[in-house]
Amino acid sequence: MYLFLAIPNFCGSTLFHSLIETAPAVVRLTPPDRVSRNFGGKDDFVEGNVCAVGGYRQLNGPHSIEANMEHVYSDPANYDWPRIRAQWEENWAKTNPYATVKLQKTPADIFRVPQMTQHFDDLKWVVSVKNPYAYVESIMSKTAYYLNPETHMDQICFHVLRTMEIQIANQKYLGDRAYSVTLEDFSANPELHRDALVEFVPELDGMRVDQPFMVKGRKCDSIKADGLSKATAMLAKYPEFHKQINSYFKPLEHILAHWGYEVIEA
Repeated sequence: MYLFLAIPNFCGSTLFHSLIETAPAVVRLTPPDRVSRNFGGKDDFVEGNVCAVGGYRQLNGPHSIEANMEHVYSDPANYDWPRIRAQWEENWAKTNPYATVKLQKTPADIFRVPQMTQHFDDLKWVVSVKNPYAYVESIMSKTAYYLNPETHMDQICFHVLRTMEIQIANQKYLGDRAYSVTLEDFSANPELHRDALVEFVPELDGMRVDQPFMVKGRKCDSIKADGLSKATAMLAKYPEFHKQINSYFKPLEHILAHWGYEVIEA
């Protein structure tokens, strides 16, 4: 079977991936040598798209705020799924031909969940989001591409809100084919969600959440979601950001509420 992660960029996809791959029955994709070389030999944060040369077309949209070009990322004409699947299958088989769960994550998959389900049989998903204020802070602080809050705040907030809205649609579309959880809920009780994931996919039995793990080449001793504290510090330091963000969040507060979040007042 296949287990894919429908988790936006900077929202914990690498954390989930690192934990799920600890289950003995799971095989993950292995990045090509050229990709590992670009990241100093690290291979623990592979994205599925880098393992399928020629399968993705015309995806030159804005990095980190891809929802601003959703029409490009969701267009089936920009993908050769038979070719992508063939390369992934070869990659998985080369690593572990006996694995019963094939794991894959590419953050932009949130825009193409419905079309991907047509090309992979016996496919289940993990659907997740993170606190929207923490997400804004992550995009501003972690993106490898320069985003100026003064000129890009509208695009950043649009991306955050739209990805959360898309995840609601993905949740409804997938039904019992998806396990949905926020990053904060998972981090608050990883053992509970580990057990629930094993119930969702029995082959995940043996998945570990109680030992050190690697996230993007960095050793982590515990699972924690500190994004909101970072966001709170940012809002306190830059009150004008807080006012800007809320001007976008308040009209669409129902999207936040679906995931259990609230507008944070000044």
